[in-house]
Amino acid sequence: MYDIAQGAAFRIPLTREAFSLRTVALVAGDQHQGWYTSDATVTLQVYGPSGAVASTEYQLNAGAGWVPYLGPITLSDSGTHVVKYRSKDAAGNAEPEQAVTVRIDKQSPVSQLQASGTPGDGGWYRSPATVTLQVYDTHSGVERTEYAITVTASAYGQQSHGFIPYTGPFTLDEGIYGIQFRSVDTAGKEEAVQTAELKVDRTAPSVVVYANGVTATPVIQVEDSETTVLTLQASEALSGVAARSITVNGAVYGEGTPISWAGRPGDHAVRVTVSDHAGNVTDQTFTIRVTTSPSSILALLSGFVQANALGRPTEAKLSNSMSQANHHFGSGRMSQALHFLDKFLDTIQEEGGTISASARLVLESDARKLQSIWSANL
Repeated sequence: MYDIAQGAAFRIPLTREAFSLRTVALVAGDQHQGWYTSDATVTLQVYGPSGAVASTEYQLNAGAGWVPYLGPITLSDSGTHVVKYRSKDAAGNAEPEQAVTVRIDKQSPVSQLQASGTPGDGGWYRSPATVTLQVYDTHSGVERTEYAITVTASAYGQQSHGFIPYTGPFTLDEGIYGIQFRSVDTAGKEEAVQTAELKVDRTAPSVVVYANGVTATPVIQVEDSETTVLTLQASEALSGVAARSITVNGAVYGEGTPISWAGRPGDHAVRVTVSDHAGNVTDQTFTIRVTTSPSSILALLSGFVQANALGRPTEAKLSNSMSQANHHFGSGRMSQALHFLDKFLDTIQEEGGTISASARLVLESDARKLQSIWSANL
């Protein structure tokens, strides 16, 4: 104890903090929500008695060594940086170590569109397509993603809309769509708008087949003296008709070409195939049932005469035999009807020189077909 009243001298010990230095880190740069979107500059300012500062040093990120501070520190790389710093006075006293954290994000997020469904041809989907937006952001993280849809065509009346928040996968049904999408990260970096086209067509083409201008039925009845012209009407509202074909008995048929059935009684297979650009296919089958009769054969005889494939005298004999056969058949006298059919065939053999080979084949084929049918009724 010192007695101040007696004028005693004494010393009051002072702690080191009483004259310690204080270093402050100032960070400059463009920032958003605590993230810098440009280079960040760290300036260290030291406060203390004049002339007391001997040195200031810093350490950039863990693991690096301490280096003298000579001027503002520029941080350029995206990521989280920790700058530790301290100052010493002339007596070698060091202030407590301090640190400042600087977070930089210069990169915009990257969004990717993924669509799933049944793939078709030409970039089309043949089922409803589910759209998922995947977003990647390495540093500050994604703040929001949004998308807009422009409807070029839609079978279900789906409408265009401006940008709306993306909250999860969405499904688009038949139509053609332009999809715009973009993301923004926590640092405020906005991705450039990206675009994608999505095309969905799951409906096969509409097809109507005509036989001689009349809508075809599953079984088309014709006589062999007649010809048949097949045509089709095909429509496809979205992807459009890509290919169409007709085959008759497996052979490619030229649409609109008359088909002669002379001498070809029986069933003939017709197949119609129409595909669209998405890969949807309409496949229809029909049967052309060709029959013969006395009246059909008489019509063929007349046609052969006009085509110079049959002499007129021979045509008169054949027509008489066929007319007699038809008369007896209509009267129920089957034996007599078959007798005149035999006579018809005999005349073909006897007058072979006045009948072309092709006409002979047709007439014999038809007469024998009639024989087969009528004999079954005996």
